[in-house]
Amino acid sequence: MNPLAISSPALGDLPPPPVGKTGWPWTVESRHAGTDASMEGRWPTVAIVMPVLNQVRFLEAAIRSVLLQGYPHLQVVVIDGGSTDGSVEIIRRYASWLHHWQSAPDNGQYAAINAGFAHTTGAVMAWLNGDDMLAPDGLRQVGAIFADGGSAVQWIVGTPSSWDEQDAVSEVGVCRRYSRYALPRGCYEGRGMGWIQQESVFWTRRLWEAAGARVDERLKLAGDFELWLRFSRHAELHAVRDVLSGIRRHDQQRSGDKRAYAAEVDDCLSRLPDRGRLARLIRVPGFRRVLRFVLRRVGVTPAIAYDAADKRWRVQKEGA
Repeated sequence: MNPLAISSPALGDLPPPPVGKTGWPWTVESRHAGTDASMEGRWPTVAIVMPVLNQVRFLEAAIRSVLLQGYPHLQVVVIDGGSTDGSVEIIRRYASWLHHWQSAPDNGQYAAINAGFAHTTGAVMAWLNGDDMLAPDGLRQVGAIFADGGSAVQWIVGTPSSWDEQDAVSEVGVCRRYSRYALPRGCYEGRGMGWIQQESVFWTRRLWEAAGARVDERLKLAGDFELWLRFSRHAELHAVRDVLSGIRRHDQQRSGDKRAYAAEVDDCLSRLPDRGRLARLIRVPGFRRVLRFVLRRVGVTPAIAYDAADKRWRVQKEGA
């Protein structure tokens, strides 16, 4: 642990950006959360684990997107799997602002994530891959949502978005409401009813511990999907009507191997009590429209939006 780590450095505290880099997260920073008087003393500590292996192209942007959140209680842990491309030099450059970091060969991304969370105590948790980024002001929204939601809000996902290779927003999706019935049955795995964007998911330590306090290290690509299945047995997923973070789209990302990912998903589904029958039916075009209609009637998970008049995040009614 780094007892001298500053959890919310300002732009001027960090190393200067590379020549030619401007905008977020190079010459722009988030508004400091401490300026929100209504949240004084209420900010939960947020723990962000960053698993890294040879991601020198985008790693510095990822780290800065977390550190420049202006968030008052932040634990940033970077677990590097033994990079040889210059990633470690970047991590060292920002070590003064990290809660913990290490670099050594490991057993893969999910082992790194588990090891990283073991170094944290934060009440709110998430992981961010070394090529992805948080959105400006994302953590201020996350912290306020969990503070306002109390024990009723254990798990949230922001509106999906993506970044291009030049750090610009390339796509913003829609805020999706998830079927209460279909979610624990594995239907949101990308081949029938969309998916849950890992980069935009945040949860409580209470939920993490209830679901086993681990990402399944037997998997290589679908560990997030398997974790969401376990989360869904303990708490409802709340969809947030704002962008919190996003995935980086580039030609070398691990998630590009869709066939290998699908094989792991199918293995996860085979372990469910009903062996993922509903998830497989959703993939059949002739059934999909009818099933979606039926599942909407069963009910959807809650959405959360900011109430400007009351200056609080509120859970919306199902039909809103």
